[in-house]
Amino acid sequence: MRRVELTHDVLCGVVKSSRDLRRERESREATERLLAEQNSREVSARRALVSARRVAIGCTILAVGALTAPYSRISAPNGAPRRVSGAADARGVRSSREQAERLLATHR
Repeated sequence: MRRVELTHDVLCGVVKSSRDLRRERESREATERLLAEQNSREVSARRALVSARRVAIGCTILAVGALTAPYSRISAPNGAPRRVSGAADARGVRSSREQAERLLATHR
């Protein structure tokens, strides 16, 4: 700590006011630095939050897509397969076989 011994009473007021102004300025600068650091941390936290929200939204969309893909027509190139009864399925196989045999017979 610096110390100054004053020999004239006239200088005491000047030195005291100068010291008070300096302390006030230093205090204000320290407060401004703290405020700037706090603002910087706040901006950084907001960016991290926005990034985390984007990742969460993307993961949610992917999860919903993965869960709904088996039930949608997007998953199968010709559309989702239809469920048919056993008798209807047997008729379809027979008619397909008959069509194939007719095509083979016409080309022989």
